[in-house]
Amino acid sequence: MQLHQIRLLRQFFLPLLYKVNPGDITIHHHWTGEQFILHSFKHKGYWFHGKNRERKTMELFAKLIRENDTIFDIGGHIGYVTIYFSSLAKGGKIYVFEPAYSNLPYLKYNVKSKENITIIEKGVWNFNGELKLYIEHITGQNSSFIKDFYPYLETKKNAFCKEKEKIEEVLVKVVKLDDFIQQVNAVPNLLKIDAEGSEYEIIQGMLNILEKTRPILMIEIRYNHKKIYDIMKEKGYIIFDPTLKIINNYEQLFMNTFFLHREAHFRLLSELKIL
Repeated sequence: MQLHQIRLLRQFFLPLLYKVNPGDITIHHHWTGEQFILHSFKHKGYWFHGKNRERKTMELFAKLIRENDTIFDIGGHIGYVTIYFSSLAKGGKIYVFEPAYSNLPYLKYNVKSKENITIIEKGVWNFNGELKLYIEHITGQNSSFIKDFYPYLETKKNAFCKEKEKIEEVLVKVVKLDDFIQQVNAVPNLLKIDAEGSEYEIIQGMLNILEKTRPILMIEIRYNHKKIYDIMKEKGYIIFDPTLKIINNYEQLFMNTFFLHREAHFRLLSELKIL
């Protein structure tokens, strides 16, 4: 059993780490081996869990991504998955969307040597304009366009932070993906949507992409399970979890969920033995 699984040790260790606060540290990226900078407490999930953090999801990305793919990483945080995408699609292009100013310095530093990564300092929604972003400073992973975002409360509890961390309201720019692809002349092969509750609104803004481009998607689903399920089934997508278990009901949707189009990705579905 590892440290992160033992609650009593977490209850002792994490408040101590919070108070001591070693600040920024450098680790080796668990999937690429590159140096990766992060904050020792705020971004502890990356070094605390190591390669076991979302292992099945990361392994499945490697099976789905091709060398020349164009990838949209929506919710880039500090660039951990973005760098992994860059290594898988070396001849392709990665657009990473991140609106939280607290995450951007880390993201920029970690991807600065990657010529195939473009940072979009905006959020994604179902319109082009501005929107209030509620920024939390415990991890930066739960900053959301949704006020009182429930996973933040869970994160705070699990981090054993007794201090009152303030949620900051910031007005940020947002884009609609159907319009964005026209502006940059890019067609995504795969989208990773980890947007802390905004997944349905993002899908609303990319209906033309789903209809015409039919990309692969991985969506972390927090809200609007039935609405998302109905749209994706209507668009012809096969839905499954990171273990390749088929999802046939919206009530089975939970967190990281993959979507491959029945016709556009028939070969991949066959290779994965899903069809």
